[in-house]
Formats: sequence, C-alpha cells, structure tokens
Amino acid sequence: MTPFLMELDLSQVESRICYMLTRDPVLVKQAQSQPWEFNGHTETARMIYGVEDPTPLQYYLGKKTSHGVMRGMQGKKLADELLKEGTVMAVTECDWLIQRFFETKPAIRDVYFVEVRQQVWDHRKLTNSFGRVIEWPFDRFGDDLYREAYSWPLQSDAADLINQQGLIPMHHWLKQGKMYTKILAQVHDSLLFNTCIEEAYDVALAFKGWIAEPIEYPAGPLSVPVTFKIGKTWAGDHEWKRLPSREEFNEKIKEIIGG
Repeated sequence: MTPFLMELDLSQVESRICYMLTRDPVLVKQAQSQPWEFNGHTETARMIYGVEDPTPLQYYLGKKTSHGVMRGMQGKKLADELLKEGTVMAVTECDWLIQRFFETKPAIRDVYFVEVRQQVWDHRKLTNSFGRVIEWPFDRFGDDLYREAYSWPLQSDAADLINQQGLIPMHHWLKQGKMYTKILAQVHDSLLFNTCIEEAYDVALAFKGWIAEPIEYPAGPLSVPVTFKIGKTWAGDHEWKRLPSREEFNEKIKEIIGG
C-alpha cells in the first residue's frame, strides 16, 4: 500500500456564492455552471482586458481582483496584496482593474454590497444560509466594518458547507469504515487527505456526493462542484475538473506513484 496525497476543493465557491446573492440572471447562471463548462476567472480576465485569450498574467490579475473586490478591497490594498506575491503594480493601475471589474459585474456593487450594508444598518448583524449569525453591536459604521460584512456571507457559507457537508460526514464515514485514509487538513475550501489507491476513488466520490447537496438561495439552488487533485506532495501532480471513471483515476495514480 503506497500512500499519496489527495486534495478535494470546492470550485470557486466564494465567487459562486457572491453571484447567487446578486440575483443577477447572468451571474446566477455562471454560479450554477460546472468548472469544465465555464471558468469564472478566465471570463473575468476576458472582460477586464477585452481579450478572448487572456495571458497568464491577465488571468492572475483578474483572479486577484475578483477575490479582492468581492470583499470591498480598494486599489491601495490590492496593490499591497499583489506586491506580497511579487507583482508590482501602481495604485492607479489597481484602481483601473477594480473599475473595470465593476463595469463588467455591476450587480456585486449595486445589489450585493447595498443589501449587506442595509442589513448591517438595520440590524447590526448578518445571518448566513446555514443560520449562523455574526453581530456588530458596538462597531462604528464605516469602510472597515462594511468590508468585513461583505466578506462574511461568502466565507461563512463556504466554511459551513465544507464542514457540515464534507468534513463531519467524512470523518464519521472513515472512522466507521476503519479506513486507511486520514484527513490531514481542512484549508478554507478544501480537504487534504493521506490516502491509498484502494480507497481514494471512493473517498472522492463520497465527498462529491455530500457537497452536491444544494444550498438554497433566493435566486435558486447552488450545488457546488468539486475539483480533484492527487500527487506525492501537496502541490499535486494531476488535477481533474471533473471526476473521471474509476479506471482512469486509478491509472493516473499508478503513473504518479508507481506500481
């Protein structure tokens, strides 16, 4: 029995949740699409730069802009975050990226942000799709509070989804089956496993099924897809956007780990 690592990741989960909360028909359709049908980060880069085939840098900047903007990030903060990863951009360039993002997806600013602020003003609290509540009883209204509020529904829904429909049932299932596979880490929107060829496919299939149970939003149900990565290290040697057949899955494992 040769062990290897497998990471099961919720595909672009926070973007999907944000899109559902806008109730915008185009964004809702994108949120409900499969990762092999539609790549949200590629589409964002296309719309920001007005190109059909974004370069790797344009894809990266579109992805970073998308992640930041959904949390109310401003140009200065985006420039700082990019600099931490070795990319130097002027604040004015980052302001332009944010402006272009909102031009392509105005419902995030004009619907989602507005409704979150209104909830905070009226009730000083937010409730996520799983019934979890966060309160700000004494905080001063302002940009810092609003940025935290924009982030919370996305992050908390993603966390509750992977914990309640992934981590907890997986823990009990592995324990009851006295399986070799172990959960090594839960990292925001993914689970990392130490597993073996005899069990890996069944683990992936079970996780995919549990996570597929939809979250209900006013705009409709969201069933979050899962991507699958295997390898000798956490970085992974191969990734699938769609779970292949058991035969293809196991053949790739043998190719990577030998045997």
